[in-house]
Amino acid sequence: MKSMITLEKLENHLSSLIGFEVVSSESLEAGSGQGTKYENIIYDELKNIINDKIFKNYELLNFLYENNPAAISYDQRINLFQSKALRFLLSRGKKPTESWGINSQFEEKQGDTADIIYFDNPVIILDVKSKSIEKKGQPPNIISFYKLAECCKIMLESEDFDSFEFFYIGVEFKKTSISDTISNIRVVDLFKIPMEELYFNFAAATQLQFDVDKISQNFEGTKKDWCLEFLKTLVPKVNKRIKKMEDGIKQYKDLLD
Repeated sequence: MKSMITLEKLENHLSSLIGFEVVSSESLEAGSGQGTKYENIIYDELKNIINDKIFKNYELLNFLYENNPAAISYDQRINLFQSKALRFLLSRGKKPTESWGINSQFEEKQGDTADIIYFDNPVIILDVKSKSIEKKGQPPNIISFYKLAECCKIMLESEDFDSFEFFYIGVEFKKTSISDTISNIRVVDLFKIPMEELYFNFAAATQLQFDVDKISQNFEGTKKDWCLEFLKTLVPKVNKRIKKMEDGIKQYKDLLD
């Protein structure tokens, strides 16, 4: 069964927000608060279009656990996701999962993988990244490349490449003293990004970085091919980083010998 929504349909739906004005928040200039503002705008728009299938990460967990009261252990609850990769990406830790209850439900958490989830077959993970068109600088943090590597490992080991899609929604806005105006929205497929355009930033909490508005979508292989290429790209970079760190501390180790 194919999902009712595609990347193209999603981008088409969201294009109606171009020109939309929101109250400008000078104090939120590139912080998480600014991102949350646009994440909520996208969420509200999608909720209006496809209400029963749109969730935030914590909302989906609450929905699944509340509607499956027989699932009370950690394993029972995370196994409500048939896909092992989705269990890894979307579930909370063991202790909070076991402690979940009707009167102690999850709340929004910055560390959740997904900003928004389209819960269908396949599941579509949506992450929103916003930027001012006037501001130049380093691309935003996208996802921990170690988390993504683990996800790829699980997908390869379980031979599961059809359970979910992973899309990034880039929102560009023009800032004034009174309002921000959305000037462009672009949706990209993580698994269509060529390796040479991904930046592995070890100094920024091992984050993968790229600009959603500029990144290419010309990787022509399958998801399996992409996962293999990602790991082939990551491993030498990690080895090089380890070597650099070992060389850096050698002078201090020599003093201790």
